[in-house]
Amino acid sequence: RTPEALLVSTGTGSIHVSSIDSEQSVRLTSQIGRIQAENIKTGTFFSNSTSGRSSLNDIIASGQFTATGGVGELLLNQITAQKMDIRVNASGNINCQNLYADSDISIYNTVGNISCGIRDDVANYTTHCHSDQGSNNYPEVSGKGSKRLNVRTTLGSVDLFFTGTK
Repeated sequence: RTPEALLVSTGTGSIHVSSIDSEQSVRLTSQIGRIQAENIKTGTFFSNSTSGRSSLNDIIASGQFTATGGVGELLLNQITAQKMDIRVNASGNINCQNLYADSDISIYNTVGNISCGIRDDVANYTTHCHSDQGSNNYPEVSGKGSKRLNVRTTLGSVDLFFTGTK
């Protein structure tokens, strides 16, 4: 537990952090290597792996949650935040379960599939869901809720579902 910010960074190694309570922020960065984080409570959360798999589980951010990658896979489970920004900028899959945001969720992938479960009622969202080249199990534009959900991949499929409960 710390009232300060926590920064963990590596060039070619892996990062594994757990059971952290930071009042300000947690920032994890790896150039080449795996990031694994679990049981984190913080103001803002940022994770970036240029090349490698990121596995993020049981993260609560009172502000912004950001998870990005270049080449690799993002595995997210039980994430709660004010806003979320999830991106893979080169090639890899995004698999999310139990996401909950107070306002906005943005999920973008360049080459790869997106599979995402939202822990909320579909009626709460205005959703924009698109795949340039791939299948999409959800209407491109739907809903009139106050929360925004943007899901997009250039080359890959989108599988989106809502659980209806927080």
